[in-house]
Amino acid sequence: MRATIPALSLLLAVTGCGGTPAAAPGHPDAPALARAISTAADTQKSVAVDLDLGVTGKAVCRRDITSARCDLTKPGGQPVTYAFLPDASYVRIPDDHRAPGARSWLRLTGDGAELAKPMAEVAERIRDLSDPRKLVPAGASLASAKTAPEGVRYEVAVPAGHSVLLSVDGNDRPVRASIGSVSAAFHDWGAPVVVDPPSPDQLAELPKVPAPR
Repeated sequence: MRATIPALSLLLAVTGCGGTPAAAPGHPDAPALARAISTAADTQKSVAVDLDLGVTGKAVCRRDITSARCDLTKPGGQPVTYAFLPDASYVRIPDDHRAPGARSWLRLTGDGAELAKPMAEVAERIRDLSDPRKLVPAGASLASAKTAPEGVRYEVAVPAGHSVLLSVDGNDRPVRASIGSVSAAFHDWGAPVVVDPPSPDQLAELPKVPAPR
């Protein structure tokens, strides 16, 4: 019996005597995670993003805090280039969709852009998915957090009713994110990015939609 007591004491010491479970890794809630990602993005200032948009195609983006340039490739089609700046969004029409000699860029926002609305909706989706600061929206909650090789892997429940699977590294920089069949991979944080608007002589004008009488 005397030999059993020291052995039992050692076992309790090793197991912690059934003490408090270890805290979940990462941030305690969705707002804290969102703030940490925004701080990391603002500190790094730029990132490259590879988007898989399912049937819409795949896009490669380079972006900084305020601007982005994305090339969208659809199966069997030519790349479509988007330029997102603080005051406007633009799309470059592929050569096989333009008349010979026609100007190559369209402005998707502002006056006279009603006819470009379908393209603008696709552009807005690409712009938002490439922005790491929008991965955890207001009203979201953390469903789970697990340690992963790259850092921490979160499942984020968003108000729209779906989940975002999000992996961040030890510096709170997103590495991968997926929402259903759509996914994003983030890399090359901090590399220089320049996004220039098209020059006026490159911009085509859409006809204005007559106002209803």
